[in-house]
Amino acid sequence: AYTMSRSATDSWERRFDYSQMLDTLNEAHVNRNTSDAEDNYSNFQIGGRFNFIRRLNSRGRNFSVNLRYTYQKSTSDNYSYSNLEYFQAQDRSEEYNRFDDGTSKNHNLNAGFSYSEPVFKQSFLQFTYDFSYRKATSDRYGYEYNYLDDGTDPENWYDVDWSALQPDTTLSSCYENLYMTHNIGLNMRHIGEKYNLTYGVRVIPQHSETNNIFGPNMDKGKMTQDVVNWSPNLWFRYRFTKHENLRV
Repeated sequence: AYTMSRSATDSWERRFDYSQMLDTLNEAHVNRNTSDAEDNYSNFQIGGRFNFIRRLNSRGRNFSVNLRYTYQKSTSDNYSYSNLEYFQAQDRSEEYNRFDDGTSKNHNLNAGFSYSEPVFKQSFLQFTYDFSYRKATSDRYGYEYNYLDDGTDPENWYDVDWSALQPDTTLSSCYENLYMTHNIGLNMRHIGEKYNLTYGVRVIPQHSETNNIFGPNMDKGKMTQDVVNWSPNLWFRYRFTKHENLRV
């Protein structure tokens, strides 16, 4: 994708002369903002899914496996120029000519397994396991060019050799994030003529990493966190009639 934009904005100020008690208005040119931008963007994504369910006998023994994966890559080049002139302040202006080059990648993996074993009549022991993996990386380097050093036209960024410049840490963002979650569940399920009862426990270990490689937060380095959550669960349904039931 390609986009290009250009704009110019002028601000004016109206003043009333109270000291002379005259019904007059004076207009003053306050500032002018000239900007120019060009963006190049591309995106690629691919993924797949796999599901398998197998019934082992007629009493309720079965297991299932599922797998899902997606990969996404995005690249972008952004040029921007801005010149803000203040007419009420002598020798004051804000001007920059910037370029940033970025690539981001995302990996997402989800895998699951479930198994059901009949232990009593209409009673089943159920085991579930789900694994989630997500990795996100960003390599975005920002550059700022001061045209006053050599007199280059500030609005013509094509004349600037951006590869010869050092990236600016305040305009860059290079990091790597990693998240892993294990979801483990063990339940007991009872099925009656008018009721359905499920109870059990779930344990969820989680691991996360953030590595600030380059940018304003690179002094923080690599940060990791490990958390384990667990919770009991209970689900109950009783059917009074075909159209009336109770759920807890």
